[in-house]
Amino acid sequence: MIDNNLNKETEELKDNMCPICRYLLDECQCRYGGSCHPNRSKAREVVLDHLYLLNDIQLKHVINLEKSWRTSYGDNERKQIIKKLGWENKI
Repeated sequence: MIDNNLNKETEELKDNMCPICRYLLDECQCRYGGSCHPNRSKAREVVLDHLYLLNDIQLKHVINLEKSWRTSYGDNERKQIIKKLGWENKI
């Protein structure tokens, strides 16, 4: 019985963790960068490639991170894709 409760608590904890930095969602470190913070670009890329694996809370968290990162592109082809989608004023 104790093992089942521990497993349930562990799963609930994982559900409330940022899939990129692995901190609790309210302690997420992904908004911060610089030399004092680890490079999480590979973790970010893997998470964005597999959004279907996230629960609703984690997905909303990643969406909010994406909004705060304000990604822009130096690649003209990607800029054209943004323009075709009509997103140039939204990002």
